[in-house]
Amino acid sequence: MEKIELNHWFAADNELSISLMRYFVKIDICQNNKFLFYQLKVSEESKVILVFNFYSLSDAIQFTEEIIGKCTKTTEIVEQYINKFQKGEFNQTINDGIIKIRKINQ
Repeated sequence: MEKIELNHWFAADNELSISLMRYFVKIDICQNNKFLFYQLKVSEESKVILVFNFYSLSDAIQFTEEIIGKCTKTTEIVEQYINKFQKGEFNQTINDGIIKIRKINQ
């Protein structure tokens, strides 16, 4: 288990959220017909702009603190996610080699 570094996380019902320098991040606990997963939504100026799925809450929190909190552009966030996914750094319940990232049109 990783240590939560930032001390301004908020927990309500089945979600965690944090306001970072440039982005607001919300992590929801979701379930499909097979697995629990954690959906991480990155917002900027009250609009959801990126959505990532994780199979580990600690991966979602760590990605938020170590990557999203330091990025200045959304392209950096996406590149880091793809890089970490390809290196196998995330807990993968389903390893089909497909990365699914949704970018919300503004």
